[in-house]
Amino acid sequence: MGIPNVGKKILPDVRDFSSANILVLRPDVLGDVLLTIPFLEALKRKAPGASITLAVARPWVKFIELLKIVDEVIEYPFNSDPWRAASNVFRAMTFGRKNLMKRKFDVVLSPRWDADFQDAHLVAFFSHAPQRITFFENATPWKQASNRGRDDFYTHVVVDKGTRHEASRSLYLLEALGLASSTVEDKSLSFSIRNKVFSAELKLGPLEKGCLLIGIFPGVQDSAKQWPVENFIETAKKIVAHRQVCFLVFGTEKESIQCERFCRELPGHALNFAGKTDLMELAGSMRLCSVVISCDSGGAHLAGVLEVPVVAIFRHPIGGNPESQLSPERFRPLGRNVRVLQPSMGNSASVTADQVAEAALHLMVMKAD
Repeated sequence: MGIPNVGKKILPDVRDFSSANILVLRPDVLGDVLLTIPFLEALKRKAPGASITLAVARPWVKFIELLKIVDEVIEYPFNSDPWRAASNVFRAMTFGRKNLMKRKFDVVLSPRWDADFQDAHLVAFFSHAPQRITFFENATPWKQASNRGRDDFYTHVVVDKGTRHEASRSLYLLEALGLASSTVEDKSLSFSIRNKVFSAELKLGPLEKGCLLIGIFPGVQDSAKQWPVENFIETAKKIVAHRQVCFLVFGTEKESIQCERFCRELPGHALNFAGKTDLMELAGSMRLCSVVISCDSGGAHLAGVLEVPVVAIFRHPIGGNPESQLSPERFRPLGRNVRVLQPSMGNSASVTADQVAEAALHLMVMKAD
Protein backbone atom coordinates (compact mmCIF):
# COMPACT_ATOMS: atom_id res chain seq x y z
CA MET A 1 0.00 0.00 0.00
CA GLY A 2 1.33 3.44 -0.91
CA ILE A 3 1.86 6.26 1.57
CA PRO A 4 -0.04 9.54 1.11
CA ASN A 5 2.13 12.46 -0.02
CA VAL A 6 5.33 10.44 -0.04
CA GLY A 7 7.53 10.48 -3.11
CA LYS A 8 10.26 8.18 -4.43
CA LYS A 9 10.01 4.40 -4.12
CA ILE A 10 7.71 2.82 -1.56
CA LEU A 11 8.94 -0.13 0.48
CA PRO A 12 6.29 -2.75 1.34
CA ASP A 13 6.93 -2.65 5.08
CA VAL A 14 7.46 1.07 5.51
CA ARG A 15 4.31 1.41 7.62
CA ASP A 16 5.30 -1.35 10.05
CA PHE A 17 7.03 0.50 12.88
CA SER A 18 5.67 -1.74 15.65
CA SER A 19 8.96 -3.50 16.39
CA ALA A 20 11.39 -1.40 14.37
CA ASN A 21 14.76 -0.08 15.46
CA ILE A 22 14.25 3.64 14.78
CA LEU A 23 16.75 6.49 14.72
CA VAL A 24 15.50 10.10 14.86
CA LEU A 25 17.95 12.80 13.78
CA ARG A 26 17.52 16.24 15.37
CA PRO A 27 20.92 17.99 15.13
CA ASP A 28 19.53 21.42 15.88
CA VAL A 29 19.43 24.26 18.38
CA LEU A 30 17.48 23.89 21.62
CA GLY A 31 14.23 25.46 20.43
CA ASP A 32 13.96 23.12 17.44
CA VAL A 33 14.68 20.10 19.62
CA LEU A 34 11.98 21.07 22.13
CA LEU A 35 9.45 21.56 19.32
CA THR A 36 10.06 17.91 18.41
CA ILE A 37 8.80 16.60 21.76
CA PRO A 38 5.19 16.05 20.56
CA PHE A 39 6.60 14.11 17.59
CA LEU A 40 8.65 11.85 19.87
CA GLU A 41 5.75 11.30 22.27
CA ALA A 42 3.41 10.42 19.39
CA LEU A 43 5.95 8.05 17.85
CA LYS A 44 6.37 6.25 21.18
CA ARG A 45 2.60 5.93 21.63
CA LYS A 46 1.98 4.68 18.10
CA ALA A 47 4.93 2.28 18.04
CA PRO A 48 5.22 1.10 21.67
CA GLY A 49 7.22 -1.98 20.71
CA ALA A 50 9.79 -0.03 18.72
CA SER A 51 13.23 0.93 19.98
CA ILE A 52 13.65 4.69 19.48
CA THR A 53 17.04 6.41 19.54
CA LEU A 54 17.36 10.19 19.29
CA ALA A 55 20.52 11.92 18.08
CA VAL A 56 20.95 15.51 19.34
CA ALA A 57 23.80 17.93 20.03
CA ARG A 58 25.83 17.27 23.18
CA PRO A 59 24.34 20.04 25.40
CA TRP A 60 20.85 18.54 25.13
CA VAL A 61 21.64 14.85 25.74
CA LYS A 62 21.26 14.67 29.56
CA PHE A 63 18.12 16.78 29.55
CA ILE A 64 16.37 14.60 26.95
CA GLU A 65 17.51 11.45 28.76
CA LEU A 66 15.74 12.60 31.91
CA LEU A 67 12.46 13.03 30.04
CA LYS A 68 12.40 9.32 29.13
CA ILE A 69 10.46 9.91 25.92
CA VAL A 70 12.86 7.76 23.89
CA ASP A 71 14.81 4.61 24.65
CA GLU A 72 18.23 6.11 24.09
CA VAL A 73 19.78 9.50 23.41
CA ILE A 74 23.10 9.75 21.57
CA GLU A 75 25.34 12.67 20.74
CA TYR A 76 25.18 13.98 17.18
CA PRO A 77 28.41 15.53 15.85
CA PHE A 78 26.89 19.03 15.82
CA ASN A 79 29.02 21.63 14.07
CA SER A 80 28.77 25.26 15.13
CA ASP A 81 30.38 26.39 11.85
CA PRO A 82 28.19 24.88 9.11
CA TRP A 83 30.14 26.67 6.38
CA ARG A 84 33.19 24.41 6.75
CA ALA A 85 31.80 22.04 4.16
CA ALA A 86 34.67 19.57 3.76
CA SER A 87 35.18 18.86 7.46
CA ASN A 88 31.44 18.69 8.04
CA VAL A 89 30.97 16.07 5.33
CA PHE A 90 33.79 13.95 6.73
CA ARG A 91 32.39 14.24 10.26
CA ALA A 92 28.88 13.18 9.18
CA MET A 93 30.14 10.26 7.08
CA THR A 94 32.37 9.01 9.86
CA PHE A 95 29.58 9.22 12.43
CA GLY A 96 27.20 7.29 10.18
CA ARG A 97 29.65 4.56 9.26
CA LYS A 98 31.42 4.05 12.58
CA ASN A 99 28.66 4.76 15.09
CA LEU A 100 25.39 3.93 13.37
CA MET A 101 25.90 1.25 10.75
CA LYS A 102 26.69 -1.40 13.39
CA ARG A 103 23.47 -0.50 15.21
CA LYS A 104 21.44 -1.88 12.29
CA PHE A 105 18.65 0.68 12.36
CA ASP A 106 15.56 -0.25 10.35
CA VAL A 107 14.33 3.32 9.94
CA VAL A 108 15.91 6.77 10.08
CA LEU A 109 13.55 9.73 10.48
CA SER A 110 14.75 13.29 9.92
CA PRO A 111 11.81 15.57 10.83
CA ARG A 112 13.47 18.87 9.84
CA TRP A 113 11.35 20.59 7.20
CA ASP A 114 13.55 23.60 6.41
CA ALA A 115 17.16 23.72 5.26
CA ASP A 116 19.60 21.38 7.00
CA PHE A 117 23.17 22.55 7.65
CA GLN A 118 24.25 19.60 9.80
CA ASP A 119 24.44 17.04 6.98
CA ALA A 120 21.72 14.78 8.35
CA HIS A 121 21.34 13.35 4.85
CA LEU A 122 24.84 11.88 5.02
CA VAL A 123 24.37 10.54 8.53
CA ALA A 124 21.14 8.87 7.43
CA PHE A 125 22.66 7.44 4.26
CA PHE A 126 25.79 6.04 5.92
CA SER A 127 23.74 4.48 8.70
CA HIS A 128 22.73 1.97 5.99
CA ALA A 129 19.17 1.90 7.34
CA PRO A 130 16.92 0.42 4.61
CA GLN A 131 14.28 3.13 5.21
CA ARG A 132 15.35 6.77 5.43
CA ILE A 133 12.58 9.35 5.55
CA THR A 134 12.49 13.16 5.57
CA PHE A 135 10.73 16.17 4.05
CA PHE A 136 11.48 16.94 0.41
CA GLU A 137 14.23 19.34 -0.56
CA ASN A 138 11.90 21.81 -2.31
CA ALA A 139 9.96 22.59 0.88
CA THR A 140 11.22 26.20 0.90
CA PRO A 141 13.24 28.31 -1.56
CA TRP A 142 16.05 28.48 1.02
CA LYS A 143 16.14 24.69 1.32
CA GLN A 144 15.87 24.21 -2.42
CA ALA A 145 18.94 26.38 -2.95
CA SER A 146 21.09 25.05 -0.10
CA ASN A 147 20.04 21.36 0.03
CA ARG A 148 19.76 20.58 -3.66
CA GLY A 149 20.21 16.87 -4.44
CA ARG A 150 19.79 15.64 -0.87
CA ASP A 151 16.52 13.80 -1.57
CA ASP A 152 18.67 11.19 -3.31
CA PHE A 153 20.15 10.16 0.05
CA TYR A 154 16.73 9.14 1.38
CA THR A 155 14.43 6.31 0.37
CA HIS A 156 11.26 8.33 1.01
CA VAL A 157 10.50 12.05 1.00
CA VAL A 158 7.31 13.58 2.34
CA VAL A 159 5.84 16.50 0.43
CA ASP A 160 4.30 19.20 2.60
CA LYS A 161 3.87 22.86 1.71
CA GLY A 162 2.09 25.72 3.38
CA THR A 163 2.29 27.22 6.83
CA ARG A 164 2.29 24.98 9.90
CA HIS A 165 3.71 25.30 13.37
CA GLU A 166 6.95 23.30 13.52
CA ALA A 167 5.54 20.91 16.13
CA SER A 168 2.61 20.17 13.84
CA ARG A 169 4.99 19.92 10.89
CA SER A 170 7.06 17.14 12.37
CA LEU A 171 3.88 15.31 13.39
CA TYR A 172 2.79 15.50 9.77
CA LEU A 173 5.75 13.30 8.91
CA LEU A 174 4.17 10.62 11.09
CA GLU A 175 0.71 11.33 9.67
CA ALA A 176 2.02 10.73 6.16
CA LEU A 177 3.25 7.36 7.38
CA GLY A 178 -0.12 6.54 8.92
CA LEU A 179 1.14 6.86 12.49
CA ALA A 180 -0.35 10.03 13.99
CA SER A 181 -2.42 13.15 13.48
CA SER A 182 -0.61 16.41 12.82
CA THR A 183 -2.85 18.24 15.30
CA VAL A 184 -1.02 19.50 18.38
CA GLU A 185 -3.18 19.86 21.50
CA ASP A 186 -1.93 21.98 24.37
CA LYS A 187 -3.43 19.63 26.94
CA SER A 188 -1.16 16.80 25.79
CA LEU A 189 2.04 18.78 25.40
CA SER A 190 5.13 17.79 27.27
CA PHE A 191 3.51 15.64 29.94
CA SER A 192 6.93 14.05 30.32
CA ILE A 193 8.40 17.35 31.50
CA ARG A 194 5.86 18.84 33.87
CA ASN A 195 6.44 16.46 36.75
CA LYS A 196 10.20 16.20 36.45
CA VAL A 197 12.38 17.66 39.17
CA PHE A 198 15.39 19.61 37.97
CA SER A 199 17.99 20.48 40.57
CA ALA A 200 19.06 24.10 40.83
CA GLU A 201 21.50 25.38 43.41
CA LEU A 202 21.18 29.11 43.03
CA LYS A 203 23.23 31.42 45.21
CA LEU A 204 20.77 34.27 45.54
CA GLY A 205 22.96 36.06 48.08
CA PRO A 206 22.37 39.81 47.59
CA LEU A 207 18.76 39.50 46.45
CA GLU A 208 15.97 40.42 48.83
CA LYS A 209 14.31 37.52 50.59
CA GLY A 210 10.70 36.97 49.68
CA CYS A 211 10.90 38.65 46.29
CA LEU A 212 9.27 37.03 43.27
CA LEU A 213 11.75 35.68 40.75
CA ILE A 214 11.62 36.63 37.07
CA GLY A 215 13.81 34.88 34.52
CA ILE A 216 15.08 37.12 31.77
CA PHE A 217 17.12 36.51 28.60
CA PRO A 218 18.28 39.96 27.43
CA GLY A 219 20.48 38.56 24.66
CA VAL A 220 20.16 36.17 21.75
CA GLN A 221 22.84 34.93 19.34
CA ASP A 222 20.80 35.62 16.21
CA SER A 223 20.86 39.40 15.79
CA ALA A 224 17.70 39.25 13.66
CA LYS A 225 15.81 38.15 16.80
CA GLN A 226 17.33 40.66 19.22
CA TRP A 227 15.03 43.08 21.05
CA PRO A 228 17.15 46.04 22.23
CA VAL A 229 18.80 45.50 25.60
CA GLU A 230 17.76 48.97 26.70
CA ASN A 231 14.14 47.85 26.22
CA PHE A 232 14.70 44.91 28.55
CA ILE A 233 16.17 47.31 31.11
CA GLU A 234 13.22 49.70 30.79
CA THR A 235 10.79 46.78 31.09
CA ALA A 236 12.49 45.55 34.26
CA LYS A 237 12.38 48.99 35.87
CA LYS A 238 8.66 49.27 35.15
CA ILE A 239 8.05 45.87 36.77
CA VAL A 240 10.16 46.79 39.82
CA ALA A 241 7.99 49.88 40.26
CA HIS A 242 4.92 47.63 40.70
CA ARG A 243 6.16 44.47 42.41
CA GLN A 244 8.91 43.26 44.72
CA VAL A 245 10.84 41.20 42.19
CA CYS A 246 14.34 39.92 41.50
CA PHE A 247 15.67 39.02 38.07
CA LEU A 248 17.64 35.88 37.28
CA VAL A 249 19.56 36.83 34.17
CA PHE A 250 20.27 33.93 31.81
CA GLY A 251 22.24 33.55 28.62
CA THR A 252 25.28 31.94 27.05
CA GLU A 253 28.83 33.24 27.35
CA LYS A 254 28.35 34.88 23.94
CA GLU A 255 25.49 36.91 25.40
CA SER A 256 27.38 37.95 28.53
CA ILE A 257 27.80 41.58 27.41
CA GLN A 258 24.02 42.11 27.19
CA CYS A 259 23.50 40.32 30.50
CA GLU A 260 26.18 42.33 32.30
CA ARG A 261 24.71 45.57 31.00
CA PHE A 262 21.26 44.58 32.25
CA CYS A 263 22.59 43.77 35.72
CA ARG A 264 24.50 47.06 35.99
CA GLU A 265 21.27 48.96 35.41
CA LEU A 266 19.34 46.92 38.01
CA PRO A 267 21.66 46.92 41.05
CA GLY A 268 20.28 44.84 43.89
CA HIS A 269 17.55 43.41 41.68
CA ALA A 270 19.47 41.09 39.33
CA LEU A 271 21.91 38.20 39.39
CA ASN A 272 23.88 37.29 36.30
CA PHE A 273 23.97 33.56 35.44
CA ALA A 274 25.10 34.02 31.84
CA GLY A 275 27.37 31.15 30.88
CA LYS A 276 27.15 29.67 34.39
CA THR A 277 24.40 27.06 33.97
CA ASP A 278 24.10 23.90 31.96
CA LEU A 279 20.70 22.98 30.57
CA MET A 280 19.68 20.97 33.65
CA GLU A 281 20.55 23.85 35.99
CA LEU A 282 18.81 26.31 33.70
CA ALA A 283 15.62 24.24 33.73
CA GLY A 284 15.71 23.95 37.51
CA SER A 285 16.29 27.67 37.91
CA MET A 286 13.51 28.62 35.52
CA ARG A 287 10.99 26.50 37.41
CA LEU A 288 11.53 28.84 40.39
CA CYS A 289 10.42 31.83 38.31
CA SER A 290 6.97 33.43 38.25
CA VAL A 291 7.47 34.45 34.62
CA VAL A 292 10.19 34.45 31.96
CA ILE A 293 10.84 37.29 29.49
CA SER A 294 12.81 36.50 26.36
CA CYS A 295 13.32 37.07 22.67
CA ASP A 296 12.59 34.16 20.34
CA SER A 297 15.22 31.91 21.91
CA GLY A 298 15.85 28.48 23.35
CA GLY A 299 15.09 29.97 26.77
CA ALA A 300 11.57 30.97 25.68
CA HIS A 301 10.95 27.46 24.32
CA LEU A 302 12.28 25.85 27.48
CA ALA A 303 10.01 27.99 29.65
CA GLY A 304 7.04 27.02 27.51
CA VAL A 305 7.50 23.27 27.82
CA LEU A 306 8.23 23.61 31.54
CA GLU A 307 4.87 25.38 31.89
CA VAL A 308 6.55 28.49 33.26
CA PRO A 309 4.63 31.58 32.02
CA VAL A 310 6.65 33.29 29.29
CA VAL A 311 6.54 36.53 27.35
CA ALA A 312 8.19 35.82 23.98
CA ILE A 313 9.18 38.87 21.94
CA PHE A 314 9.38 38.20 18.21
CA ARG A 315 10.87 40.71 15.76
CA HIS A 316 8.80 39.28 12.90
CA PRO A 317 5.96 41.75 12.20
CA ILE A 318 2.27 41.04 12.42
CA GLY A 319 1.09 40.26 8.90
CA GLY A 320 4.58 39.30 7.73
CA ASN A 321 5.41 36.17 5.74
CA PRO A 322 4.12 33.30 7.92
CA GLU A 323 6.69 30.91 6.43
CA SER A 324 9.62 33.05 7.53
CA GLN A 325 12.23 31.42 9.76
CA LEU A 326 11.42 34.20 12.26
CA SER A 327 7.64 33.74 12.23
CA PRO A 328 5.82 32.79 15.46
CA GLU A 329 3.26 31.00 13.30
CA ARG A 330 6.04 28.44 12.81
CA PHE A 331 8.13 28.88 15.95
CA ARG A 332 5.85 30.03 18.77
CA PRO A 333 6.95 28.31 22.01
CA LEU A 334 4.80 25.37 23.07
CA GLY A 335 2.73 25.63 26.22
CA ARG A 336 -0.48 27.14 27.54
CA ASN A 337 1.00 30.15 29.34
CA VAL A 338 2.79 31.78 26.42
CA ARG A 339 2.24 35.41 25.40
CA VAL A 340 3.76 36.32 22.04
CA LEU A 341 4.37 39.99 21.24
CA GLN A 342 5.15 41.18 17.70
CA PRO A 343 5.77 44.57 16.11
CA SER A 344 3.45 46.07 13.57
CA MET A 345 4.37 45.85 9.88
CA GLY A 346 7.10 48.30 8.95
CA ASN A 347 8.06 49.14 12.54
CA SER A 348 10.32 46.48 14.05
CA ALA A 349 10.73 48.53 17.25
CA SER A 350 7.02 48.90 17.97
CA VAL A 351 6.95 46.30 20.76
CA THR A 352 7.31 48.59 23.75
CA ALA A 353 8.59 48.11 27.29
CA ASP A 354 5.09 49.02 28.52
CA GLN A 355 3.57 46.14 26.55
CA VAL A 356 6.12 43.62 27.79
CA ALA A 357 5.86 44.75 31.41
CA GLU A 358 2.07 44.63 31.27
CA ALA A 359 2.11 41.12 29.77
CA ALA A 360 4.61 39.87 32.36
CA LEU A 361 2.67 41.32 35.30
CA HIS A 362 -0.56 39.81 33.96
CA LEU A 363 1.00 36.34 33.68
CA MET A 364 2.39 36.67 37.20
CA VAL A 365 -1.10 37.40 38.54
CA MET A 366 -2.54 34.45 36.62
CA LYS A 367 0.09 32.11 38.04
CA ALA A 368 -0.52 33.37 41.59
CA ASP A 369 -4.24 32.69 41.19
